[in-house]
Amino acid sequence: MKSFFLCLLVCQFLVVTAAQTLEEIIRRNDAFTILASAIDLVGWIPFDGEVTMFLPNDDALSLLDSKYLTPAYAPHLKTILAYHIVPDMILSFDALTDGYVLDMYAGTGSVLATVNETGTFFSGASFSDARVVNLERIASNGIGHEVDKFFWPSQLTWTLLDLAGIVQGFDQVLQLVAASGLEEELKEENRTILAPSDLAFASLPAQFVSQVTSDPEVRDDLLRYHILIGSLPLEAITDGMQVMTALGVPVVFTISGEGNSRQIFVSNPSYGDAISVETGNLVAKNGITHALSGVLETGPRPSVENPVAGPVNSPANDPSESSTGSSSPIDHRTVASLFSWLLFYFSFRY
Repeated sequence: MKSFFLCLLVCQFLVVTAAQTLEEIIRRNDAFTILASAIDLVGWIPFDGEVTMFLPNDDALSLLDSKYLTPAYAPHLKTILAYHIVPDMILSFDALTDGYVLDMYAGTGSVLATVNETGTFFSGASFSDARVVNLERIASNGIGHEVDKFFWPSQLTWTLLDLAGIVQGFDQVLQLVAASGLEEELKEENRTILAPSDLAFASLPAQFVSQVTSDPEVRDDLLRYHILIGSLPLEAITDGMQVMTALGVPVVFTISGEGNSRQIFVSNPSYGDAISVETGNLVAKNGITHALSGVLETGPRPSVENPVAGPVNSPANDPSESSTGSSSPIDHRTVASLFSWLLFYFSFRY
């Protein structure tokens, strides 16, 4: 009789939860208040169809570095959330067998299931032993499994320098960084990088390229002019915004169009043409990169009224406090990600 009533209670619970979406289940459960706050910050993942989602509870997310719950790190948080979703698949608890490999949303990585007498656990390249701790939650658009650890994507274990070496098409930038001796800076500091592609350098006059490669002062000024102080995701950029660079000369952003047709450009306020941002919000553990279609030339140093000292809502580091002891004004830089990962950002933009 007790077993009958227990079964009846479980069935009633499943019927009630199935009428809710996964987002509604998260928001109505006191165990997921931090997860709900994360969704408030970056928006709901725009997946199609039904999914399996792993839901880190508050005990798990209380260990997440608080910077990832700020607007300046919204692209990083989107990547973390995407790494908790298995697209186009509903996996009941019984279907999670030992050795099962799950490919997560938007190419963010894979996780491996371990099932034994102590429970069901998940591990990835950068985390281990996240345990399923509660009954599966069946929703109208998928199923959720509560876990006691958050899944950590490999992208957030790489430095900006690592990513620059992984992604094809930025060899010229890497060569200039190596020649300038700034590699360690890009591992230790926190910045937004405006990264010109090799195609962008190829479009420059040969005389200018020769000057950049042969004159250390011109080279280093050019590199510093492509480094913004702090973390500036695309979502934080507004039309006419001026932001200070590590060179001490600001850049200005302009915006054309709205919604999916929104295009962002960046330029020297008084020199050169505006350059489009081709791909943005590429993340690493120490910063963010926006890939550019051209190269920003420093030109004459303009006098600018009230430039933004650094990207808004960014926990900028004082370069004088760097663990390397360097006095250079440079912090971070990002260049990278796999094609499917980039598609995720395009689907998630704005």
